[in-house]
Amino acid sequence: RMARPAKLDEPTKQYKLLMTVKQYDVLDRHAKMLQKTSREQISVADVIRESIDIYIDAIEETNGDSSNVGLVANNSVR
Repeated sequence: RMARPAKLDEPTKQYKLLMTVKQYDVLDRHAKMLQKTSREQISVADVIRESIDIYIDAIEETNGDSSNVGLVANNSVR
């Protein structure tokens, strides 16, 4: 049995996430759509990590000013 290759090349931390079925289903459909054009497996976890990175970038762009984070994050997604 082959070991699963590491997706992240830096230290990691696990976090258990509770989400609605609707949220999961939307992310699952998006992951499957991305999978069709990718050479690598794309999972719901990959989509969530990418979303977190977008949000963190928005926080950093606004120097932590939470009143502007939503605006920057919305622009990053488009």
